[in-house]
Amino acid sequence: MICFLLFFALPIVNSENLHEKQPNIIYILSDDLGHADLGFTGGRIETPNLDRLAKEGVLLKQHYVQPICSPTRSALMSGRYPIHTGFQHSVIHPGEPWGLHLDETIIPQILKEYNYSTHAVGKWHLGMHKWSYTPAQRGFDDFFGYYLGSQDYNTHIRGGGYDLRSDYWNKHGHFVDDVRYDLKGSTAQSFTLSAWWI
Repeated sequence: MICFLLFFALPIVNSENLHEKQPNIIYILSDDLGHADLGFTGGRIETPNLDRLAKEGVLLKQHYVQPICSPTRSALMSGRYPIHTGFQHSVIHPGEPWGLHLDETIIPQILKEYNYSTHAVGKWHLGMHKWSYTPAQRGFDDFFGYYLGSQDYNTHIRGGGYDLRSDYWNKHGHFVDDVRYDLKGSTAQSFTLSAWWI
C-alpha cells in the first residue's frame, strides 16, 4: 500500500472571528488498496487509527478512481476527470517531460487562498521534469517522498536515479530540493516520522 497524505492545517484568525478556526483537512490516497482491506470497511486487518479518522471525519465512499495512480492523483488534486488533465492513458515514467498542466489549479493552491498551511507526504507522480511541476512549486509548503512511482522502498531508486526527497521553502523564501541520500532502508518509518512532525 502506497499512501499519499496531504495535510492542510492552520487556524484562521481575523477581526471578524477571533475565536473560530478552520478545520484541519487530511486526505489519504492509497494505491492498491481493496475495499475490505481496512477495519472500518469490514476487513480483517486491524486499522484502529484509520478507523478513528473515518469515524470522526468525512469519508468519501463513492469517489471514482482510475486503475493506475497518476490519473487518480490528477483527478483528486484538480477535481477534474483525467481526460481533462492529460492523464487518461498512462502514468509518468522516468525521464518523460510532462506532468499535470500548470494551468490546472489544484487543492493546495486553493487552500493557500484561505490561509491554510499545506504539506504532502508520499508519492507525487504528477510531474518532475521542471521544478515548476514539483509539489513545493504547486502550492505545498513542503513535501517528503517520491516524485515518481514504482519505487524500490529500500534502495529508493527508480529509473536509475535516487528519488527520496524533502522539498520545502526555507526561512529566506528559497526553494530547497533536498535529496535524502542519508535515509537508508524502508521508507515506512521515514514517512511516519515526517507525517508526525507536520
